[in-house]
Amino acid sequence: MNYPVSTGDAFWTEADASARLEFGASRIALSGGTEFDVGALDQNGIQATAAQGEVELRLQNMAPGQSWSVQTPRGQVTLAG
Repeated sequence: MNYPVSTGDAFWTEADASARLEFGASRIALSGGTEFDVGALDQNGIQATAAQGEVELRLQNMAPGQSWSVQTPRGQVTLAG
């Protein structure tokens, strides 16, 4: 199902489910049992929190100045173009 994603949205996948968020050619895949909150989302990238579970980022054609950041319970991962 297509659903627009914006700042402030939160996602949860049940233990035996998965979800995929697509942003142009890039995507974020959520494994089962994942809690994912979008803190900021705009043309410059995304800032999000993964409180639990597993998140896979697949980034293609990242523009200069663009940044994708995911905070986890053990640290933060930031990818910048």
